[in-house]
Amino acid sequence: MQTKSLISALMLALLNFANAGGPRCVAKFDHGVGVGLLKETFTNRLYCAYLGIPYAQPPLGELRFEDTVPFIFDGSATFDRVANPCVQNLNGQIVGSEDCLGLNVYTTYVRVSKRPRPIMPVLVWIHGGSFTEGSSETDIYGPEFLLDEDVIVVTFNYRLASFGFLGVADLDIPPNLGLRDQTEALRWVSRNIRRFGGDPRRVTLVGWSAGSAAATYHLYSEASKGLFQRVIAMSGTMSQPWAYNFKAEWCSNQYLKQIDATTKEEIKTRPAKFMVPIEGLKFYYFTLSYECYMPSGDPIYAPRNAYEMVRTMAPVSDVPLLIGSTAVEHQNLFNQRKFDMAQSNYPNDNATTYERLVDYLERRRGGNRSAGTFYRKLASFADFSYGEQYFVEQASRHFRAPIYRYRFAFDGPFGYAKNDYYKYSIAHRMPGAMHGDDLGYLFTPYNYRSLMTEGRLNDTLIQRSVKTQRRMVRLWTNFIKTGNPTPNNSRINQTIWHPYNDRDNPQQARKFLNIDRRLRLVRDKLPANYYYRLWRTVFGCLYYFECDFLYDDEGKGTIEGANDSNNLQ
Repeated sequence: MQTKSLISALMLALLNFANAGGPRCVAKFDHGVGVGLLKETFTNRLYCAYLGIPYAQPPLGELRFEDTVPFIFDGSATFDRVANPCVQNLNGQIVGSEDCLGLNVYTTYVRVSKRPRPIMPVLVWIHGGSFTEGSSETDIYGPEFLLDEDVIVVTFNYRLASFGFLGVADLDIPPNLGLRDQTEALRWVSRNIRRFGGDPRRVTLVGWSAGSAAATYHLYSEASKGLFQRVIAMSGTMSQPWAYNFKAEWCSNQYLKQIDATTKEEIKTRPAKFMVPIEGLKFYYFTLSYECYMPSGDPIYAPRNAYEMVRTMAPVSDVPLLIGSTAVEHQNLFNQRKFDMAQSNYPNDNATTYERLVDYLERRRGGNRSAGTFYRKLASFADFSYGEQYFVEQASRHFRAPIYRYRFAFDGPFGYAKNDYYKYSIAHRMPGAMHGDDLGYLFTPYNYRSLMTEGRLNDTLIQRSVKTQRRMVRLWTNFIKTGNPTPNNSRINQTIWHPYNDRDNPQQARKFLNIDRRLRLVRDKLPANYYYRLWRTVFGCLYYFECDFLYDDEGKGTIEGANDSNNLQ
């Protein structure tokens, strides 16, 4: 009885605070009140940060390895700390918590008067991290510049690795629990974002890397239908080799052996630190490796394998799509001098076929190309470029909504991957925008505050980066607001961005926006690239068992129409 009285008194105090004068961050729910933090953008604009709002019940105890259960907020709370990251193996250490399903809302909807204000569009961010790591934390990508464009930003955690992407049919463990968490976060936004000044009918799902691949799965899911109105996919699609698990049963069996469990009860009661093996179960693609926790077959999100879905199915959510990648992605990290498919995620895993493919590629390389250059360029297509190109070409056949394509080529100091994460590797010294470098030109750059403190924002190179960032933020927020990055023929840097699948103006179709020191539309020449065509041939054998070319004059058949171009556009 005393506890109930205490809660009532606290709620009354919060309501009195909500009705008091002056700027404040208070969100009123059906059965409670939440208080956030009052902050300022770099332009001194007030905004509210509501951190660590639970959107689902903690998946603990009986809820471990079960479908997502929505959280019903009842009472009062101060939302001033981000949720724990979900359990993950970070550089060999198990960190995080299973009680992690929280989200953050950043909004310039600050209560300064009782006058109504226009509701704002919403960006919902799905973090990357190979489906095995990452969190909703915004230290690397802060929301300030997006908030200045009157966009609400929502970030959230979802279950990772074995907790989110295991799936064991024999033990009644559903697959793709991480994707189900994402859908529940979107449902929370749909139900509650008006309380923060947001428009539930203008929600843009934005993902990067694995988060980008996840966003494309939601395009094809009935469970996510109506929860978003646009998608931005940055450096990842469901058609990437690391985004769909053809060998999910093998992975789950190997996992159960590693943790020495045979029943659902055993894996529900094991301590979390034993549930994420230090030595991950990995697939290898040239020099990149990925743990085998990734989306797999599932009636809700993947009724067919990812390649067949995009090839044969119209999207459930036929909404405007903005999609692209960086100029070199992971190419700067490739150093393998041989094609190795000993443990890979391909449907065609015949050992003899692998041997013939390795021999075939060596003959293709010939004596005129160095092994390093040849396999680095081929690997770039195998691991990244081909999957994106495949998705865009197939989606263009089925989407009625516009598809806008880009390539981020600006190589500047806001690029987090090159200038911080890979600072001491060879990648730092090689030219080109890497995987993740574009994030510093959409979100607050990781080094912006230090540059501002040091008085370096007026340096020539920094000014170029600031100009590029402002253009990119404007293009992205235009798309978030209207579904068109240059609406009403509004030019940015004298450029109008036409859809890649422009049916009204075919002369402008099949062009992407190259984002560099200046913006320009470029004709997509990738299908004519030698390495693209070579990988397309290999892809047909690995995924569709179309391997006759290996037996055509001992694998010397030509790649029709290919030219040996170094153009990776």
